[in-house]
Amino acid sequence: MTARLRQQKAQIFLALLGKQYGVCPEGWREAAGAYGEEGSYRSVADIVDEDSLTKVRSFKQQLKAAAKAKIAVKPHSRRAAWRMAVKPHSRQPASFATNQSRSVGLDCCRGLCWAA
Repeated sequence: MTARLRQQKAQIFLALLGKQYGVCPEGWREAAGAYGEEGSYRSVADIVDEDSLTKVRSFKQQLKAAAKAKIAVKPHSRRAAWRMAVKPHSRQPASFATNQSRSVGLDCCRGLCWAA
């Protein structure tokens, strides 16, 4: 389990204690982060009835849709884009070569190109 996931679980648990069970030590909302916000519907800490369950599910679906859209439009790195422009049919990185041996001869790379 990653540190980020452990922190998220701890924040949700703290929000659950504060919102559902009334365990409210000083500063618990700040420690719970976004999960401790009043009127939020982010996690199990906010579910008290069917209506709140629907709101939490809707929030989770929006997060997943946003993440999916972000992945779909995520630009490639410059190196990956350059590699694909030079060797569009290869998924394996080509060996590096100089202009005097098997190169594709691009002027933009100053003599260093991916081998053909």
